[in-house]
Amino acid sequence: MIPEGGYIYIFHRPTVHCYPFFEAAFQDGRHNFPDSIIYATALEEAGFSLTKTTNVEQVSLPSDVWIDMCAKRFFSNLAFFNDDELRKGSKLFIMCFSESSD
Repeated sequence: MIPEGGYIYIFHRPTVHCYPFFEAAFQDGRHNFPDSIIYATALEEAGFSLTKTTNVEQVSLPSDVWIDMCAKRFFSNLAFFNDDELRKGSKLFIMCFSESSD
């Protein structure tokens, strides 16, 4: 139960491509993590009043650190990919990154 005047905080990852993933990971994320409007609508229908705040934080990492984090499945939607799929996805990311930095 939430006491009167209490708050619920919902954190949701962006649904736009703001970080380097391979396309299959984005597709899986869209499938398994629907838009946050679903949660907002359910809360409003349950009688809650909502205030939506979006905070955008930019983080920069060396590409090898990012690839290692992905290989360790730091985002939960990466758990659905086997090691070979993650390796192939990492290769796509490396190719795209090297093309864009030329």
